[in-house]
Amino acid sequence: MRKRILYLKLWCSALTNIGDAFIDLGVIYSIQQTESVQKGKALLIPVSIYSYVKPSQRTTSILTRFPRPLVSLSKIMLGRYFEKTKETILQSYTRKANKNIKSSLLVHAIKPDYVVISGGLIFTKFQLDMFKPLLDNLKRQGAKIIFYGCSGETYSDLEVECVKRRLEEIEPYAIITRDQVAFRHYKDIGEYAFNGIDCGFFVNKLPIKEIEIDFPPYVVLTFDSYNNIDTERKLEVELSKKYTIVKTSHQPISEISVFRTPKRDAFVSDSPYDYLILYAHTEETHADRVHACVATLSFGNPCRLYLKTARAELFRRIGIEPGSITKKLVTPDLKRIEELQKAQIDFLSSVLI
Repeated sequence: MRKRILYLKLWCSALTNIGDAFIDLGVIYSIQQTESVQKGKALLIPVSIYSYVKPSQRTTSILTRFPRPLVSLSKIMLGRYFEKTKETILQSYTRKANKNIKSSLLVHAIKPDYVVISGGLIFTKFQLDMFKPLLDNLKRQGAKIIFYGCSGETYSDLEVECVKRRLEEIEPYAIITRDQVAFRHYKDIGEYAFNGIDCGFFVNKLPIKEIEIDFPPYVVLTFDSYNNIDTERKLEVELSKKYTIVKTSHQPISEISVFRTPKRDAFVSDSPYDYLILYAHTEETHADRVHACVATLSFGNPCRLYLKTARAELFRRIGIEPGSITKKLVTPDLKRIEELQKAQIDFLSSVLI
């Protein structure tokens, strides 16, 4: 009987960030390339857990849609009370998700041998608290838990302490990180560990680049942050002198909010492939979305990130300094990316046996 590899698919996050779907595509591709799957000894089963995370997903989305100036002001004025209040709200929705037994019936009915969970911010207290009951139940059924392409959000002392405690309780079979910082903090937890890359870097293995499009030379502007409206306008004026401008939004569903009106001139879609075609052929990408840059770089095209975040550490793994990509256009080393892809698939093959 073939081993069953259950991938808890987080495509549901594409409702607010289509970049999470790039991660899913990379996870599915890389696991399909492992030796056990290729030889028919294992079967990959991606299963959506949308209904499981929907309550907390919605709340997280609402809380993160506030303009940064208001969030910063609230933190300054309310201090720890602001953080505790936010945490209380998120925990209440997490409990609702965990009590929604029907949402995880299919996951348990499959009775997997391995359970793979991915996502850039899985190594945070909120995410692990949300998924721990589900993972505990699956582990009691005999499944081995694999965290794949995961990292933290801030790497503060508090975050690292909480994540270590949760991971030690979960006792994962394998941990594959997407940046060096996460690997350094969590590599000794679990049976196996690998210093990997973000799964979004595998999208160049999909038959996307070869799709020909009849379009003049263009650049992509992907800005979803309230704080980058002026930056987007300046870039549009400057770059339109040489290129056609294509604006996209990675949050097509949640574009309307109390503080924003939808960008009527932005390209939106519920399909990650549409975005990947654009990033595969762009002359350059300017974005405040990390995975707009991940996708662009994987296809060999230059990009710049207009966002200060600890998540930019993932670019260091492919030879791009986080401090560099936020200051200027950078170009990828495709040979290095290919070598890292192969090493990651080889490691997956060694643990999925």
